[in-house]
Amino acid sequence: MHLQKQKRKEFLTLRQGNLSVMEYANHFAILSSFTSEYVAIDRVRMLRFKEGLVPYIRNQLAGQPIHTSQELYERAAEIERVKTKLGMTNPVNLRKRWDDRGTQAGGFLSKKPTPTKPGPQGSVPTGKHCTKCGRTNHNTVECRVGMNRCFCCGDSNHLIANCSIRPTPSR
Repeated sequence: MHLQKQKRKEFLTLRQGNLSVMEYANHFAILSSFTSEYVAIDRVRMLRFKEGLVPYIRNQLAGQPIHTSQELYERAAEIERVKTKLGMTNPVNLRKRWDDRGTQAGGFLSKKPTPTKPGPQGSVPTGKHCTKCGRTNHNTVECRVGMNRCFCCGDSNHLIANCSIRPTPSR
């Protein structure tokens, strides 16, 4: 009886943490055999499994119509596979991605713009400054960061990688 109480407590506190989705699903299945009252109904089982997933997977699953536990396991594993393939699960890689767009200060992206120097003929800065992304070629109202729009033309039907008016780089 003591073992069953211990396993029930383990089940109730089970979280994916650093485990893969498949490892988490295996632990979940083993521990759920000790807590039949929490997993007897498939919807309750799915809810409990989903609650233990890491936030980025749980967020991707939100709002998706999922009808069975097996479908939930498969979708969670697919989200993890895609994110891992893209190298997005490691926070270091997330910062690295942003390094190409800005500077990094103390491990975090610095939102401060780089100081502008007068050009060769003593040109003056345009006066535009974006407080959202820190760049000086547009103002905050014109900023497209976080808008899910093409950075080139502003269209919401595609992103810059698929923009038809974007000039192709010459090689």
